[in-house]
Amino acid sequence: ETSSVSTTTITASLAAALATAVARAASLAGPFCCNATVVHTSSLFAVEPARSWGGYCVAKAAADMLHAVLAAEFAHANAEGEGELPALRTLNYAPGPLDTDMQAAVRASASVGAEFRRMKERGQLVDPFASAEVLVRLILCEKFESGQHVDYYDVLNT
Repeated sequence: ETSSVSTTTITASLAAALATAVARAASLAGPFCCNATVVHTSSLFAVEPARSWGGYCVAKAAADMLHAVLAAEFAHANAEGEGELPALRTLNYAPGPLDTDMQAAVRASASVGAEFRRMKERGQLVDPFASAEVLVRLILCEKFESGQHVDYYDVLNT
């Protein structure tokens, strides 16, 4: 069984949540004075295998590694004085199991949706706005190593 969810819809939902979180953080943080940070929307499945999700797991793991390598390249070049590269950090942020249209499509799947249906019933899915606020705090406070994989729940539990 397959289902299709519009990438544009998912991106727009995440962008709206992120914009709201940035506005809230900006009102608290005052003027911005920070370096550039590239954020990859990762997943727990980048670091934990999941039955029937092989392609997704591999894609997320590869993207995590790409951003880790990018962080290493910029750190090395800047440490060695190899040109005038801007200060750039990368973050692989796993936002948690977000309560989105994509998640609804997964829950509708007979083959892989059972656990996610249970999470929805138990109120364990993450509000996208709450996850976006955690991401903004991470970036503004620079509480991560460049290239690191950080999960929403890791931040909540620290």
